[in-house]
Amino acid sequence: MTASAVTAVLAFAAPAHATGVSVYAGRDYTEVADGRRTAYICDQERDGVDVYGKVMGVDARGYMTYYLDDPNGAAAGCGSVNTDRPIVYIEVCQDDWGGDTCRGTWL
Repeated sequence: MTASAVTAVLAFAAPAHATGVSVYAGRDYTEVADGRRTAYICDQERDGVDVYGKVMGVDARGYMTYYLDDPNGAAAGCGSVNTDRPIVYIEVCQDDWGGDTCRGTWL
């Protein structure tokens, strides 16, 4: 395989909103786009478990937390939030029975 063929395969396999920064809980994920000003949360599992997340933005005014969910569940489409501060942290959570499962990362 040539280098250009490998690049094409990797680009095709990436999520629809990809910027290279995503956090997964199973197949559900949160990711950052649009110059770290938009975050998406996508429920990709038809398991009846709700998915929600949070992102944190920061600038000279300090930190701001933004919450997001995927209102249509595992149906096509994702939830999103636009921020007025560059996003520095993303998290995805599954609303499991009992304690929730959450995964996050600092950017």
